[in-house]
Formats: sequence, C-alpha cells, structure tokens
Amino acid sequence: MSKMKTLDLINTPLSGTNLIEASAGTGKTYTIAGLFLRLVLEKQFPADQILVVTFTRAGTEELKDRIRNKLLEAKEAFSKGSSDDLLTNTLIIKHANPALAIQLIQDALIDFDKAAIFTIHGFCQRILHENAFETGSLFDTELIADQVNMLQEISDDFWRKHFYTLPPELISYCLKKISGPEYFFKLLAKANTPDIKVMPEIQKPALPSLADFRKVFKKLQSVWPAARQRFESAGGGLKDPALSGTIYGSVKADSQQPGFTKRDLKVFSLVEAMNRLVDEKNPGFPLFQDFEKFTATKLKKSVKKGHIPPRHEIFDICDKLYQLSGILEAEMKQYLLFLKIELFKFARSELSIRKKKGNIQFFDDLLTMLKQALAGNSGNQLEDQSENILATVIRNKYKAALVDEFQDTDPIQHAIFSRLFNTQDSVLFMIGDPKQAIYSFRGADIFSYLQAARQADSRYTLTENWRSEDGLITAVNTIFSSVKKPFIFDEIIFEKGVGGGTGAKPTIATPALAPLKLWYLNSDIFSKKGKPINKKVAVDLIADAVANEIGRLIAPDKDGVRAGDIAVLVRTNRQAQIIKNRLAERMIPSVLYSSGNIFDSHEALELEIVLSSISEPGNEQWFKAALVTDMMGVKGNELEFEYEEPLWWETRLARFRDYFLVWKRYGFVRMFRQFMAGEGIRSRLLSFQDGDRRLTNILHLSEILHQQSIKNNKGMTGLLKWLSEQRDPVSPRLEEHQLRLESDEHSVKIVTIHKSKGLEYPVVFCPFGWESSLAKDKEILFHDNEENGRLTLDLGSSQQSDHLASAENELLAENLRLLYVVLTRAKSLCYLVWGRINTAETSAMAYLFHRKDSPSPKNDGIVASLKETFSEKRDDDLITDLKELVSRSEGTIELAGTPFENYSEHVFLEDKKEKLICRRFSGKTDKSWKVSSYSSLLSKRIRDDELPDRDAYPDITSIPPDYIEPPGKKDIFSFPPGTEAGIFFHDVFEHLDFASKDPDHQENLVESKLKEHGFDIDWKDSVGRTINKVLATPLQEKKNNFILSSIQLTDRINEMEFYFPLNLVTPSTLKRIFSEHSGINIPSGFPERLEKLTFSPVRGFMKGYIDMIFKYAGCYYLVDWKSNLLGARIEDYGQNILNETMQDDFYILQYHLYTLAFHQYLRMRFQDYRYTRDFGGVLYLFIRGMDPKSGPKYGIYFDLPSPNLISELGKALMPGF
Repeated sequence: MSKMKTLDLINTPLSGTNLIEASAGTGKTYTIAGLFLRLVLEKQFPADQILVVTFTRAGTEELKDRIRNKLLEAKEAFSKGSSDDLLTNTLIIKHANPALAIQLIQDALIDFDKAAIFTIHGFCQRILHENAFETGSLFDTELIADQVNMLQEISDDFWRKHFYTLPPELISYCLKKISGPEYFFKLLAKANTPDIKVMPEIQKPALPSLADFRKVFKKLQSVWPAARQRFESAGGGLKDPALSGTIYGSVKADSQQPGFTKRDLKVFSLVEAMNRLVDEKNPGFPLFQDFEKFTATKLKKSVKKGHIPPRHEIFDICDKLYQLSGILEAEMKQYLLFLKIELFKFARSELSIRKKKGNIQFFDDLLTMLKQALAGNSGNQLEDQSENILATVIRNKYKAALVDEFQDTDPIQHAIFSRLFNTQDSVLFMIGDPKQAIYSFRGADIFSYLQAARQADSRYTLTENWRSEDGLITAVNTIFSSVKKPFIFDEIIFEKGVGGGTGAKPTIATPALAPLKLWYLNSDIFSKKGKPINKKVAVDLIADAVANEIGRLIAPDKDGVRAGDIAVLVRTNRQAQIIKNRLAERMIPSVLYSSGNIFDSHEALELEIVLSSISEPGNEQWFKAALVTDMMGVKGNELEFEYEEPLWWETRLARFRDYFLVWKRYGFVRMFRQFMAGEGIRSRLLSFQDGDRRLTNILHLSEILHQQSIKNNKGMTGLLKWLSEQRDPVSPRLEEHQLRLESDEHSVKIVTIHKSKGLEYPVVFCPFGWESSLAKDKEILFHDNEENGRLTLDLGSSQQSDHLASAENELLAENLRLLYVVLTRAKSLCYLVWGRINTAETSAMAYLFHRKDSPSPKNDGIVASLKETFSEKRDDDLITDLKELVSRSEGTIELAGTPFENYSEHVFLEDKKEKLICRRFSGKTDKSWKVSSYSSLLSKRIRDDELPDRDAYPDITSIPPDYIEPPGKKDIFSFPPGTEAGIFFHDVFEHLDFASKDPDHQENLVESKLKEHGFDIDWKDSVGRTINKVLATPLQEKKNNFILSSIQLTDRINEMEFYFPLNLVTPSTLKRIFSEHSGINIPSGFPERLEKLTFSPVRGFMKGYIDMIFKYAGCYYLVDWKSNLLGARIEDYGQNILNETMQDDFYILQYHLYTLAFHQYLRMRFQDYRYTRDFGGVLYLFIRGMDPKSGPKYGIYFDLPSPNLISELGKALMPGF
C-alpha cells in the first residue's frame, strides 16, 4: 500500500489510479471541481470525456452545479488575468496561453449538457444501452427500482413449497423458532448481495427420532385421560406432599386464591398444559415448558429427603418422551438450518427465472451485467487482464474518471472501475472518506474501499476543515486521537484536522466557552444498587435535557441562536419522534428529517378511516370514526349533535355523499381536492404544533394514492384494500414511500445520522450516540478475512462464535464512524451525552473514552473485551477518564452533569404589540338557507343517502323476523342485504348495456363488480339470473314489449344529478299540498305523516340524484333501483307490500320531488314538452321480486303522479315555477 500524502490540488499528477481520503468538511466537492478544471486545461479533455460518478441523484445535481460554476468562474478569471481563488489563480499563472485556456473552458461549457456526470446505476445503464450487442442486454427490458415485492413473493413461494409437506411436528417447531414467511423475507432482504457466501454447506438431514417420538406420544395420549383424575385429586400424583414446594408449589394456602394452595394452582396449570398437548389437534411437539416436571427423573430429584417420589406409568412415559424430544429438537434444529440455506439457493434461481420471464431488471442487475460484460476470458476481471473490447470502447470514450463517495462502494462497483481505469493510460481518482462509511445497510462495503486503497498507485488526504471552528476541530481531534485504532481497522487512519486558512468564522454568536459540551448522566442518581441506568429511563431523561437546553439557547434574551440553527441527530425514527414530542411540549418548532415510511404515520391511519367512510357514506360507524380524526376535528362530545342538532349531522353527511359521487364519477384525486377544500383540512392541520409535518404527510399520501389509482386502474374498494395492505408493518417498504421533508427554515431539525451525512449545522446535539455494538441476530453477517474480505452469512456453523466476534467488531467500527459523522456536522457548538447506561458498555463512546488501548484479546473479540472492561467501572472511574480527556482538549471540551431544570414554554418574539379587542357580530344569520335534499327532510328519522339510495337502513328495509337464510343456497333472496348490496346492484345496472347482444358483456361485468365490491364470486350465476329476469319483466300490464332490454344506451341517463331553487318549505307545506291532491297512490294517512317530519323550515336549493331516466315510445320514465330484502318469496313483493313499503319509507315523497325535478328539466330542455303527453311515469323496481313469469304485479311499483299535484308542488317549492 502506498504511503498517504497530503493532496496538493494544484500539482498532483493527473495520471494513474489515485485515492483521495477527504475528511469531513475538507472540501471534497471543491476538490472534484478543481480536478475537472485541471483535466480540461492540462489534459485538454472535452467535458463529455471526463466521467464523474456519485451514488445519489441529489449528488449528481450538486456536482453538475458546482463544476459548471467552477468553469464559469475560471473563464471569468482567465479573462481578467487573476482570481481570489488560489487554485484558479495558480492555473492562470501556470497556463502560458490564456486564450487557449478560455477556449477550452468555453468548449467545456458549450458541451456541458453532454457532461458524463452520472449515478453509478445511471452510468451502467448508459453503457449497457449504448453497447447492447456487446453486453447482451435487451432494448425493451423494464427497469424497476426495488425488488422487495419479488423477494416477498419468493419467500412466500419457498414457504409453500417446502413447508406444506413437512411433518406437522417439524412445522410446529419451525413456527416456534421463526415467524413464518416474513422471517424468510427479512433474511433475504438482510443478505441480498449478489456475491454473498452462505454457510455452512450441509446435506438435507433426516429425522430418525420422529417415529419413536410419535410412538411414545401416542401412548401418552392413550394413558393420560385415565391418569388425569389422579393428578387432580388431593394427595395424589403431583400433589404428593413429599415433592419440593419450590418446584411444584407450596402446600400452604394462596393468599390471592382463598381455598386453594399454591400447589393446587401449580398442578392445575400443569394438567391444563398436558391436556392441550395430548389434544388430537396438537402435533405433540415441541413439548410445553414445564413438561419435565411430569418425568420420573425430575420427580426423583425434587423429592424431599427421606421420602419416596410418587410413582405412575405416566411419569415413565413422560421420561422417555422428554429424552426423545431433546434428540428430536436437535435434529429439527439442523433441518431448519438446512431450510435457511436452501432459501438462498431457491432465491438465486427464482430471481433469475422471474426477471427473465417478466423481462425486468433491478438497478443492481445493471452493475452485475456490466461486471460480467467486462470479464475477460477467465471470467475474472480482476485477475484476467486480457484486453476486453467493451472495456476498450469505454476507455476510449472516457479519458478520465472521478468517483465521488467512494467509501460507499461495493465489490461489484470496485471491480467495474478497477477493470475500466486501472491502466497506465487512464486517469482515475477515487474520492471518499472511510471514516464516513455508514451505509452498509444499503450494500456499501468498507472492505471494498480498503481493497481499492491497497491497489491505488497514490494515496492522498485532505485535512483542512473549512466547516467547523478551530476549537471544535481540536475537540474532535482529541476524542479520536485517544486510542491507537479509533476506527478498529489498521487501514483506516485518523489524520488530525486543521482549520481551513485562518479558521472558519463563527456562524453564531456563542460565549467564549468550550465548543463541545460533554454531558454526563450519573447512574448514582438515576439508578439503584449501583446498576447502570435503564435505557428507557436514560432516553427520557436525555430527551428532556436536550429540549430544555434548546429552549434556553433560543430564548428571547439570548442573541445569535435561532431554532433553525439547531439540529438534533438521532439513530432511529423512534428517537426522532421522542425528541419532537419533547420540543412540542415546550412549543419549540421542529421538523423531522426521518427515513420512516409514510404508511407508518398517524396520518395514513386517519386517511384510511376517512376514505373508508367516504366509500360507505351510509355506514354510521365509519362516519363517526372519520369525524373524530384530527383531520376532521370533531370532539367526541360533539357527536351528540346527531340527536340534538340533526341538521349539523346531516350537513356533514351530505358532504361525504358528494365526495362519494365525485370519487365514483371522476376519480380519487378530484374527490380528494374537493374534500380538502370542503372540510378545511389544510388550515385545521396547520393549527397543530407539527402541522407542517401532518399536512406534508397527507399531501404525500394523496399523491401516492392518485398514482396507484391511475397506474393500476383501482376503484374505491381496490384502492382502500391497497392502502390497508401498505399500512401492514409486514408489507415491503419502498424508498419512494419514505417521509418527505417539511419546511424547516425556522425549526429545529431532527435528523437521523444517515440522513445528515453531507449536511452541516451551527449547533448539533448528539443525545443517543451510545448504541450497543452487540449483534442481535442469530444469523451472523461478517467479512471473512480468509476469503479476501468476502461478505459472509453464517447461519449456524461450528465457527459461529469466532464469526460473531468479527461481526461485532465490524458493528463497533460502524458505530465509531457514525459518531464521527455526528461530531463533524457541527460548525460552532456540539453537545454530546454520555453516562453509565445499560447496553452502552459496547458503544463507540465506551471504546473511545474508556478502553485505554488495552491489548486485543486472542480471538480479536474487541467488543466482548470492551464489555468486560466497562462493566467493572463505576461512575467515579468513568468521570476520571472523562476528566483526563478534557485535560488533553486544550479547553475545547467541557464536562458537565446533564441539566434537568424545569422547563417553560418557548416564548416567541413579537414584532410589535397591539391591543387586541374581540369584535362582536351584531347581525343575524339566516339558518334556514341551505342546500337540502330528500334525505335531509327525513334527517331526524333516518340518515339516508342523497346519492342513488342504497337501501342501507334497517328502518327502510327491515328483514322479516321469521326469515332464515337458506343454508348453502345461492339465490337472490339469500344475497346479503344492506348498503353494500345496494351499491353493488346500482353499480351493475349503471354500467350494464340492457340491449347488448354480446353474451360475455353481462357475465364479465358481474364478475368484475363482485370482485370490486368484495362479494364471493360464487354469486355470479345467481346475480346473472336476477339481471336477466329484471331485463325481461314487462314494466306495465298489457305491454309485454315494454321491457328494459329494449332500452338502448342512447335512450337513458344514469345517476342524473339535479338542483333547483327552493322556496321556504315546512312540514305543514308538504302536508297541505299532498292532502289537497291525495289519490289512489297517496294513502289517506300519508299527508299527516309528512306533517310529523321534524326538519326546520328550509330554503335555498334542493338537490338529488335520480338512478335512471329513459325514453320509450315517445315517453320519459323515471327509475329507482331497490335491492331491499322484503322477504324470501316472490309473494313478499306483491303490490300491497310494495305500497306499504313506499309509504312507510317515505318513497312517495321522494319520487314526487324527483318527478318535479325531472319535469322542470324537460320543460327547460324541450319547448313542445307536455307533462300529460310526454311523461310516462315512475318505476320503483324491487329487483329481488321481479320475474317475467309473474309480470309487473310483483316487484314493480308504478305511478304516474297527478299533473295538478306536480304543478302545485312546483309552485310551492320553486321560485317562478
């Protein structure tokens, strides 16, 4: 490995393979732009021949911007002959021909749109596309960002293929050890690296003990029923007083269970456990936890001295079964290990097959394909240096390569760049910082970086820190210089940083105190008996202290620090939420920069509730649940308005009905916009302390749902089902569903450490930098030094303990890198919290502050050694270590106890004080003016839908008390009644072409609508027969040809919406009109019932929706579909019963209002229209009772309202009728 040298950006040779280690704040992007400028001027490379690669799209945009600006500045500087920038000014002096330099820069700017600045995946995609024949890639392959869905499918298929045929005992054992298919999905996602090695290699094991186990278990099942009584009786079996009370329970009375001894309760519990075990539905394995207490061996060990243990055949059987279970468990453990290994073989094979079959690729496939295409004859591009045509083509196209963030590389990426540019004629600069390699969870591999460092011709470092103040730089130097290997690995060297130039200028006005505050949390105060502080307790204490300190810093009497200057860096989303809650309690504005998933948010839950209510506007339970969400803002006690103020309730419900119709007719996004505006969602959410976050989440969710509804053509039911599936925590999480950022200019930033990389803040808090370095998973992921650092997954080899030590060393190393990233985000002031906290004994801070370079253990188990060393220390010892650290910091680190003073709410500065007065409204509000509907007139009685009514309410459609659904029978009378049925049938008839000759049209429509509305597909035939009967039934007597199947699509309108202006209307008005014009179809008592309606006087507009209108033989008809279940026989739909239903449910009033609206529409539409000649009548079609054999006498209610009644109703209701 070449020796590390300080980079001289002006004179460093532009040749060979170079590695630049750019410490935090040392101007990495500036260096890349400077190298690009030098390559243009000194090598005269065109802009499109300099390859610049980074790892994120945001990174490419930043590099493009910085490089372009550098070129523009250089062009201007060469024109003037000087520059304030040292690099540019030196280049001006060195370059003998300024005119040529200006021309080269101008050419680079002209061609800058062609500049080869890519993400790594974008670069590979470009190469594969431009060289499709050489690489064997297909032109029409679909590129997909994430393969989590396919991994989920593969893990589910693996479970089905391998587990459904396993012995039930083995399945039961596996379910106890793992969670099911979810376990395999998580295992695949954890180790989803193409070149990963999975160990150990084992053959499929047998289960030789299973037959013997079953034989003994069967004997236990046969003997236990007879033996159980003895165990339950006093003094017998396990109640024998000779047995130890410690193991089998004391024979003394139990204080909490009078009349029972502790032995009684213990034996009862054991007997119940045995009953469950021997149940015929139980496979018998694994045995329950206390099974051993039934064995003769355990009884013999548990008997009191001088006594004889109880004897029974059952004890000997249990003894044998217990021994066999131990042997069988070992065999099953090996079998489960075999299944885990098989999973990876199955996944590799299936991924390849499914991607090929679907003609799709994932982003990582681009890297793999390019690596394979660049391989030489041997297939190993690192060893075989034989010339490769594709490599030559790429090398000729790109004369130089600058690779940014190279610490985040992986073995495949390293292999690609090594093959392409590791030649004498190429120029390769790899720029990165191994101390900031924190993205291993994304596949980044620090060992690939270290391998590249060993192979580089030259290695350089950048140490001038242009970000932080000098004192903070010294503090960080002190911390990371306290041990010989601050980052565990010998090859990651810590070079002390120095201030850039004369030192970075202070960004905030802070007292002349130590820039790094080290708070210590004393366990003697917050814990008992000398134990470390409980982790949860520590988190809560620290969160309070941080929030208090932030409140103090931004207090009005303090100068210089604003909320927007402060960042709190955390490890997890949960920690971020805790900090945000503490700040919210103090009225301190904050914003989350979280990598959490949008579907895990509270807003996703609320949106699902609200959308469910909109999709079922007649569902009272959903509607109430929607009202009390934060989005809607209704308090629980306000729901009583349903009874006290029915119009308040009806107004809100009516809006939800409108949203339903808009969603159904025009799609989700139009409905959602109307909902946001109509309910004032934006202003309500912004009134919360975290309103920006809430509103951002709601808008983000709406975009995702809109995309899903358009992309996959999902209706209401399908979209809600998809939303529910996404909210399931087990479902795969996609990157595009991560939480978006909020407005943060005047707020404290709460950022996960991984999100903070590359950012900087004047003030930084690091409250939770003491995460454990102990491996939590049983599956060990580590890099095998014996295989050149190859990533390896150990699922259970004999060397797992050694591999565990390696894995924990790597985890500690990453924790150290995370801590380095945190400390180097600060410009002026940094707070670090430490203490004797449970699980913190293996943290990065424990290693840096207290290890004191003790010799490494023989097996290199640094973490285990650190745990042991730290556990021996007490608070005084830790504080002594910290004081020593402070003494070496030259006054840049201040040690203090964690402050816990009482907090007060943050006081916001006011620009100017004004005297506020409360203006009183002295006018009058006309509460009678509103948009009314048929259902609002009945609001006290029912909450019907003024959408096409859906037969949803029990008092509209009561099921006969003697009605029993025929078991297993699938006819229209057993089809479920209620709202969903009404919606389903209305939807079918709305989209059905009555006159279609296509035999598949109706069948396909019914099948799709059954699925959409969540009904069993088995109803298809029954629904189809009902539709055929409805279409073929004559609608009037002596008019056999007057059937719906004769109505063309062009002669009908579905779901006709109407509005008409409304005079002042009272129940008495309606009674008077209907009394004066009562006839055959208006029963004598109906007007009196109208007077008993309780709606307040209303005026304004009347609105509604007519299910269907159509024209037949020159006349216009009005249709309302009814799926009401009136009985299970055709006779239950005769005229007498229909007349009663029409009167009881006020349908008579409904169709007169509808007829008036339709009549007015026809009057305005056609000049020669006459009601007596052109209006054919009203048809209420009760579809369950319609049958061509019975004719219009059953299931069809027909009326032709009196012209005088319609005229009188119009004069009373409509202004200017």
